[in-house]
Amino acid sequence: MEACPERAQALAARASRLVALRKTPRQARKLAIVLFNFPPNAGAVGTAAYLSVFASLHNTLGALRAARYDVGVPPTVEDLRARLLGGNCERFGTDANVHCRIPADDHLGRERHLGAIESQWGPAPGKALSDGASIFVLGAQFGNVFVGLQPGFGYEGDPMRLLFERGCAPTHAFSAFYRYLREDFGAEAVPHVGAHGALEFMPGKQAAPARRRRRASARRSRPSFGSRRNPWSCPPRETATTSRATSAPSPISSTN
Repeated sequence: MEACPERAQALAARASRLVALRKTPRQARKLAIVLFNFPPNAGAVGTAAYLSVFASLHNTLGALRAARYDVGVPPTVEDLRARLLGGNCERFGTDANVHCRIPADDHLGRERHLGAIESQWGPAPGKALSDGASIFVLGAQFGNVFVGLQPGFGYEGDPMRLLFERGCAPTHAFSAFYRYLREDFGAEAVPHVGAHGALEFMPGKQAAPARRRRRASARRSRPSFGSRRNPWSCPPRETATTSRATSAPSPISSTN
């Protein structure tokens, strides 16, 4: 048996965040709800077996509002779907609304694993969810709740590589998405709705991810909840505060 100090530190950090939030008013808490999108470009946004994702999401937002969270709830499930999958998507040629764009220079200056990502996916900002000058973050914000679409893993055309590649790095878009949630939006918890965890497909990884597992590093110490049912079927779970970035990519308005 071997001690794993960085995992112990991550566990302690999550526990500290959970405790700290007990002192934070619910109106001030920020959540990022991530929708599964696999395979991308195949109409798979918000799909999951035996789960009506958008209806579940709409109920979740309503439950959060009833619990005094600062969240705007679209009138109907279809309105919610339109906000996420419509918006400015035709303008940018994407599967969903582009909430903001992360400039390539910003990504270059802030990505801690840039070398590993570029060795696998080429120079930033990469080809996935990019216009060549910036990285797209897909989703929409509803008060203090951001609903985002998880970027693809990058191996959609070669699933066996995703299963068995030991050192697969995430794409620029995947890493930038979770950094945006952590550092720019300032999410204090990250529920995943309708998703399989990548680890369940990787032999041996269910027990203990290796030290350099980058999917774990993407979330860092944020409490992360994943379920193929409504994750808020019980009362909203307590999470903890996090630091805010000094500057953040600005959300795209309807006039931009």
